[in-house]
Amino acid sequence: HYLRIFLEEGAEIDEPQDYLLRVRGVSGVELQAETLELVPPVVEFDADLQASFSVSNQRGDMATDVLVRFYLSASPELVGQDLLLGETLVTNLAGAGEVAGEPRLSLPGRAGLLATLGVATLPATGYVIASVDPERAQPDLDRSNNTIATAIEFTERCIDDDPRDNEGPLTPTVLEPADRRFEGGVICPYTE
Repeated sequence: HYLRIFLEEGAEIDEPQDYLLRVRGVSGVELQAETLELVPPVVEFDADLQASFSVSNQRGDMATDVLVRFYLSASPELVGQDLLLGETLVTNLAGAGEVAGEPRLSLPGRAGLLATLGVATLPATGYVIASVDPERAQPDLDRSNNTIATAIEFTERCIDDDPRDNEGPLTPTVLEPADRRFEGGVICPYTE
């Protein structure tokens, strides 16, 4: 950046001069985890999960190759024993800009899920945490806003008691409340 000062007409160069400096935008990088949503919000163990997230840069300089990691945790705070579900790289994040992504995350099997959440049975609630720049590779001015968490409920596998093999979530037969059955498991919402 350069600063050029023009003296008023008739001013002596040797005299001290007052000047006004106006600056727009602030240089630097300040990353912030903005949003994190999960689809579906209730999921079975050993499944895939679609995450939707956004990260912003609150300052004016470009941030490149910003790593975002996703963890499974028993609490909304990131701790050392949390399980890494996946990661993605934001290649360019402009100053005062925001970038969104939709990575697919793989959940652990039943034993790994129970151990990570610290529970003996399902259903259970856990948290998926997005951590922006976890390796501290960026010259981020404020790291206190680099994580965001969202709750997720885990259930046992559903029991498909439907003799038809042509039905699924997109082609369900709607059940009447009196026809629904529950026998020690989770009934699939699209079976009869």
